Amino acid sequence: MQVILMIFFLMTSNAFSQTLAMPATAVKSAIQTSKTQIKKPKSLLALSPWSLTTDYTASTNMADERFNKTSEHTLDAEIDYSFGRFLNGECGVSIATGLISYADGNNIRNDGNNPIWNDLSLGFSYGQRTWANSKIVFSINENLPTGYESQSEGYKSVVETNAALATPIFIKSLTLTNTMGMAYIVNSFSDSPNSLASNPNYVSSYKLGLSFRLPAGFSVGAVGILKSVHFMNDENQLRSSTSEYIQYKAKVWSISLAYLMGNYDENDTYRFLYLDENRRVFRLGVKLEI
Repeated sequence: MQVILMIFFLMTSNAFSQTLAMPATAVKSAIQTSKTQIKKPKSLLALSPWSLTTDYTASTNMADERFNKTSEHTLDAEIDYSFGRFLNGECGVSIATGLISYADGNNIRNDGNNPIWNDLSLGFSYGQRTWANSKIVFSINENLPTGYESQSEGYKSVVETNAALATPIFIKSLTLTNTMGMAYIVNSFSDSPNSLASNPNYVSSYKLGLSFRLPAGFSVGAVGILKSVHFMNDENQLRSSTSEYIQYKAKVWSISLAYLMGNYDENDTYRFLYLDENRRVFRLGVKLEI
């Protein structure tokens, strides 16, 4: 069933929602995150095929001095059901949604669109062990436009597929993860009714992540993302981004802090360690799995 293959997938979720003309919920659906590891139920549900994951994150941009500081708070929930062993692997289904709230400084915005719902995501995933303790996971998700931003933009559906391969290298504590993803976005309008820019219809991405497990439950890692976004006016745009994180994980909960260096978005160019002058985001996340 769907959950996080590596914590850096979680940390890259929502952080790089800078694709032109796409609301944050649609960007998240379109390859930004990949909760693609099959897991067995834990703790309270150890004897049940059901499991529940809740995740709270708070993020703010520390670099942009042109505007007052704002923060984004998200509370997500995912219910998973495991079918168990199938064709030498494991498969499962999931349903997930959440809330997003924005704040100016320490003050939660008081308006009719705050907080807002995320899209409702329905997913299926299959994973199995391969050579040298590697694990490969395939997933497909249907993201229904139940969220406010997707509805205001006229999105009808976002279908995404992912394939992730996690491989230990040199030592068991060091893991390299390669992820390929594609998404197809069904739009009601060729142009965004909010930004008036052309709407995207295809997104493809490649993620390269490195994670190192430290003693006492700690781990550190980094991930680079390269995306290609195709718009309905036939324009194509390349985007790249880089993030780093530190995490502490106990039995059923974890806490992490990530530093996201921003996006680089000029065609035909890729910068792995690009440092954005106006967008450098710190994100604190707490996750509970039962």
